[in-house]
Amino acid sequence: MGYSLSVPCKSRQARDRLAEFLSGTMRPFSEVCGERADVREALEAWQEENKIEGRRTLFPIPDGVNRDYDPTQWICVGNELAYGAGSSKVGFNFSTQGDYGQWMYAVLKWAALHSGRKRGLNALSMVGMAHQRVPYITYDNEPTPVLLESMLIGWKDNAAEEARRRWVVNPLGIRAVEDFTHYMDRRYPSDRQPEGDQRKFLEGLYQRDKALGTIVEGEMRRLDVLWDDFIDMETR
Repeated sequence: MGYSLSVPCKSRQARDRLAEFLSGTMRPFSEVCGERADVREALEAWQEENKIEGRRTLFPIPDGVNRDYDPTQWICVGNELAYGAGSSKVGFNFSTQGDYGQWMYAVLKWAALHSGRKRGLNALSMVGMAHQRVPYITYDNEPTPVLLESMLIGWKDNAAEEARRRWVVNPLGIRAVEDFTHYMDRRYPSDRQPEGDQRKFLEGLYQRDKALGTIVEGEMRRLDVLWDDFIDMETR
């Protein structure tokens, strides 16, 4: 069983341009992680300071040595996608997101903002904005809106707040980092939150997600600059 994550592009030309850019400039995420020894060492130091007796709290971040299971080595275009294929789509096939989920989502949400098709989505009906045409990505065939804060102008306060919680990203395709309290509140009812070693273990996972996010943001900044150069060269 596998999965596909993709962005439907606004035209075949936009699809081909995006695929050419990503194929030429996007590095496998395991390779990117391998270059960030500073982030891995900081996470290891945190783990050592907060270790649970007799229990390993975190898996290490990939170091780029073994890329066998890194789905970001391959850009899939059109019918190369195993699920939810479409002639205008660019994305990834994978069996498990693992360490690569943040990266794949950021790349494709960023791509949606630059090259993506826009349409009204049923997902936005819960906030009364199903008529608004927005960029989106698809998990297999299930669409997810990709919104910037500027797209919420004119929305009712409660709708805008729900959109921020679910779908708003910055121009790099990255969601705002939440603190650990909100991270836990989103996952557990207030009267059933884990305590003791289990809470410490979950904080370890949170710290690991933050470390991966640091790496994602740095690499997305690199891609964003290269995209501007790529488009500039195309229009000369």
